Amino acid sequence: MPFLDAIRLALAQIRVQKLKSFFTLLGVTIGVMFLIAVVSIVEGMSNYMEHDFAGKLFGINTFELRRQPDFGGDVSEEEWRAWQRRPRIRDTDIQPVVNALPAGTLWAAYGTDNVKMESPYSKPRTLSAEAVDGDYFKIRNMEVATGRLLSPQEMAIGAPVIVIGKEIADKFFPNLDALGKTLRLGGIPYTVVGVAKSQGSVFGISLDRFVIGPLHSSLRRQVNPHGIVDGIKIKTADPADMVAAQEAVRAVMRSRRGLRPSQPDNFALESSESALSFWGAIKSKL
Repeated sequence: MPFLDAIRLALAQIRVQKLKSFFTLLGVTIGVMFLIAVVSIVEGMSNYMEHDFAGKLFGINTFELRRQPDFGGDVSEEEWRAWQRRPRIRDTDIQPVVNALPAGTLWAAYGTDNVKMESPYSKPRTLSAEAVDGDYFKIRNMEVATGRLLSPQEMAIGAPVIVIGKEIADKFFPNLDALGKTLRLGGIPYTVVGVAKSQGSVFGISLDRFVIGPLHSSLRRQVNPHGIVDGIKIKTADPADMVAAQEAVRAVMRSRRGLRPSQPDNFALESSESALSFWGAIKSKL
C-alpha cells in the first residue's frame, strides 16, 4: 500500500473510532511523559550526587582512611562481620601516614559519636560531636558566621572550646548570641568560640547539626576509646596527586599491619568516588 494511502486509512480509522483513538493517544502520551520524568529524576539525582552530596561529604581531592567504608553498598552479613573484626585506626598510625603524604597535602584526624549536650537555655539532647586535629577546617572549607575557628594552640593543648553548627546554636541558645556561652558535653563545660556558616542539607539531613572540639581535649574520651580515632581525612593539593597519596597511605598501613601481598587490605580508603560508585550501583537497577 502506498504511504499516502496508509496515512489516509489511519486518519479515517481515527475519525470512525474517536473514543478508542483518544484513549490510545492518551495512553501513549502518559507513557512518554512518565519515561521522560523518570529519566529527568535519575539525571537530576546524578548531578546532585556528583556536585552536592559527594562534594559536601568528602570535598574536592579528598579521601579518608577508615576502619571500614561508609558506602559499602549491599554487603553480606559475613562481610559486615569481617569489617567489625578489623583493627581500629590508632593515634600511632597518624604520624607515619602523614610522613608518607606528598608535599602540600592537608590532613586531619577525627573521632565522632553522639554525646549528651546541655545548656541552661534548652532541654538536654544527644547529638553528634567531633573531636578533630590537623587541618580539619581547611579540608571541610568551613567558615564561621560569627566568632572564629579553633586555633592551632587550642588544638595542641586540648582547650575546652568548640565550634558549633547553626542548628546547634538555635537549639541550645534560642534567640541568643551563642558566642562565649557554655555548652556541656557529657557533663563537661565547653566555651563556644564560633558558629559555622550554614552548610544546608543532604537528602534532607541537616549538615548544621554538629559540635567540633579539639582532639586532645576531654571530648576525645566522649567519642572514642583511648588511643583510637575514627579516621584520617586527607586532601591533596592537586587532583593528579590523589592516586599517589592513596597508594602511599595504603603502603604504610599494610606495612604497619604486617599484611602479606596475597592478603587484602584490612582498612578502607574512601573518597567521593566511593559514594558515586555506590550511587552508580543503585542507578543501574532503576
